[in-house]
Parts: sequence; C-alpha cells; structure tokens
Amino acid sequence: ATLLSDGHTILIYGGWDPNTEDENSDEDLVFGDSFLLDTKTWTWSKGPNPRFGATNQSGKSAATNGGRSRVGHSAVLAPCSSDGLQVLAFGGRLPDNEFANDFQSLSAM
Repeated sequence: ATLLSDGHTILIYGGWDPNTEDENSDEDLVFGDSFLLDTKTWTWSKGPNPRFGATNQSGKSAATNGGRSRVGHSAVLAPCSSDGLQVLAFGGRLPDNEFANDFQSLSAM
C-alpha cells in the first residue's frame, strides 16, 4: 500500500487471501488488481488498470500492461519524468510460490 501525493488516497496493489486456494492446486489465491481508499470519505474505488514498466539490467524501461500478481512486495511513491509520479514496487511472492526479484513501476497519475 502507498499513500499518494494528495495526502489522503491510498493505492493498494496485489495481496492474497490465505483462506481461498486455487481449485486446481494447494496454492493461496494471489491478486494482481488495484484499489484506492479515500481516507477523507472512507470509500473504496477500483484502481487504475496497472501499467507496469519492468526495468531491465541496463536500466531501460520495458513497459507492459498488467503485471504478475504478487503479495508481500515493498512499494513507495516516487517522482517520474514521464508520468509525474509512480509507485515503485520490488519483490514479493508470486502465485507459483516463487519469490520475485524484479522491480516494477506503477503509474500513479
């Protein structure tokens, strides 16, 4: 979860439900969607369709729509020259019980 620049909206991306397992496996259900919580009105809304840009080893962006569902990642709000602001996310656990070591940016316009 990351507090956005307006000072009252929290963007939440990913997560999991430990009580719901995939019907075809014993793995937990890991989410890849996003939601916004307005802490002034305490109302939820669907977040933007994430546009992630994974940074490759040379530091260049490889923008893609969507992103792998994950839980347990770290995220912070940071400036971005092209979009104004971005949420930077690192790591976490993926649906196949692997740990991610990738770095992604989520547009936070």
